[in-house]
Amino acid sequence: MFLLQRDGYYHIEYIDESTGCKRRISTKTKQKSLALKFLSEFNKSKKPKIKAITFKQFEDEYVQHLSLSHSLKYIESVHLAFNKLTCHINNDADLIKINERFLELILTELYKTKPHAAHLYYRTLKAAFNKAIFWKYLDENPLKRIKLQRITGRHPVFMTKNDLIILLSAVQNKDLQDIYNAAFYTGMRLSEILNLSWTAINIDRQVLVVMNTDTFTTKSKKDRIIPMNEITLDIFKRRKLVAAKGMVFLKDGRKLRKEYVSKNFKRAVIKSGLNPLLHFHCLRHSFASNLIQMGVSLYLVKELLGHESITTTEIYSHLQKDDLVEAISKLN
Repeated sequence: MFLLQRDGYYHIEYIDESTGCKRRISTKTKQKSLALKFLSEFNKSKKPKIKAITFKQFEDEYVQHLSLSHSLKYIESVHLAFNKLTCHINNDADLIKINERFLELILTELYKTKPHAAHLYYRTLKAAFNKAIFWKYLDENPLKRIKLQRITGRHPVFMTKNDLIILLSAVQNKDLQDIYNAAFYTGMRLSEILNLSWTAINIDRQVLVVMNTDTFTTKSKKDRIIPMNEITLDIFKRRKLVAAKGMVFLKDGRKLRKEYVSKNFKRAVIKSGLNPLLHFHCLRHSFASNLIQMGVSLYLVKELLGHESITTTEIYSHLQKDDLVEAISKLN
């Protein structure tokens, strides 16, 4: 929205939000001071009216909206972020009264002890407040001008094949052994493994498909194909002899819980004396790291992991150092 002169008179040019078209209206004056005053009044009249809603009412509406398209894990993270604020405010407080200074104090204080959590809450709440603007509950995002200190990057912890052998020797449960192997050799997330059905596995073509279903949505919301090596193929062939319908990994006819799998993985890490920083997701890191070290390109690893952006995959780029040194040495 700005002023322009035409035939000596000032006009306001703006975008009509209802049509997306440019509009022009005359201020009916040749004096810039009066035109600016007209512009100020006109701007106020075009400003959308803010609807009144409490913080709790907005949380409930926002979560209901997310439930149609987002995973339960993401919705849990939304609840955690909102709960962090409700420790300091009343649920009946008006959403519009949650200001920039209040949020900055909470997030910067949290950053001192839990920087990763602070950044997660920041991203989650910023997305929620952007939706509040779209729904006309806010006219500006209170997090717009808040910047958290960047977290010092750390290389992901990963396992070698020998580490995996040591770990598996500490695991008696055959189902858990199969799951750990599957994660190490396919790079699938735990949720993807536990929701893997036989319809997604093609033994003859030696591929599996990480797919969206009526009961499961992948993180990227896209299907992806992963080739199986001999170890993974043998696991599915053996399991198919027992049950070839429904989910691949079941315990007493029920889907395994993520907490059960990850906690037992941690116990096996401690029992086998491996790096105590290892957790289940490190199996996915191991899949990527081992491929990079064998010379597989970052782009191919990105596709296998199902990353939206190559930037995410670049956390493994430090492992290409030896390849880069070798490449430069060829210039001699």
